[in-house]
Amino acid sequence: MAALPYMPLYVADYLADAAHLTTLEHGAYLLLIMTYWQRGEPLPDDDLKLSRIARVTPEEWDAMKATIGEFFEDIGGRWSHSRIDRELAAVHEKSENARRAGKTSAERRSIVRSTPAEQPFNHTDTDTDTDTDRGLEKTSEETSDVCPKPAKRRHSYPSRFEEFWSGYPTDALMSKKKAADAFGRLTDEDQDIAIRSLPAFNAYCSQHNDYRPVHAVKFITDRRFDGFIKAVNAEAQREFVAMDSELWRSLLHLRGVVSMPHKDFNGRRGWTFERTEIERAEKLGPAPNWRGAA
Repeated sequence: MAALPYMPLYVADYLADAAHLTTLEHGAYLLLIMTYWQRGEPLPDDDLKLSRIARVTPEEWDAMKATIGEFFEDIGGRWSHSRIDRELAAVHEKSENARRAGKTSAERRSIVRSTPAEQPFNHTDTDTDTDTDRGLEKTSEETSDVCPKPAKRRHSYPSRFEEFWSGYPTDALMSKKKAADAFGRLTDEDQDIAIRSLPAFNAYCSQHNDYRPVHAVKFITDRRFDGFIKAVNAEAQREFVAMDSELWRSLLHLRGVVSMPHKDFNGRRGWTFERTEIERAEKLGPAPNWRGAA
């Protein structure tokens, strides 16, 4: 198949899908899809050949293969790329439509020129050319109507992933489809952990203004949620106690202090204590009426 002279690159779509790649991975991925486009067919599922196309060493390719492989689908021992296949099909269809339109125009021009007896006495070549041009324009419009640009397909996602996606601090560069694919490979238990870890992750992001949330795919595949779920579980073992309450005084008595620092929790002054410590204070019973100082 002859190489095509150009390859369309939709920058916004590319960055949305590939924002998580390293600089080296970006270069390798672009070389792969450019070769794919130039050849007009899927790439061989051969690590040595793919590493040479990507201009990386076999060791570098081995490290990045899993990440870059997410953009392709292995079909019959060939790496297929659905987006490029659609673009190739669209280009070839457009070329075929133009060829058919040109052939139709040539046939009409031939008919007009082969019947001079039917032409008026004041007929000129200029008139003939103008009529032919109009016929060609009509053909192009008809072709456009018959072959409209395909509408962008909208994906539907499972409700569990939508729950995760709605709670994750996303941005315009994050690919929802890539995140959905990674989320779908988790077990049901891990999906639940990933969702329950989001409050702690969002709290961390809000406390660190200079921190840019990692791509959702990386959060999932690197199991970042394991670290944040520990904070969630730890917080679940704590309970708020209002300042100057009987339980507050029992806790002070248990700790052997007459005061302790406090914070404002939604308009209530107090502190959060470990559940085990609260249970010990409750068993201790009423304490002297000590007042916790500010």
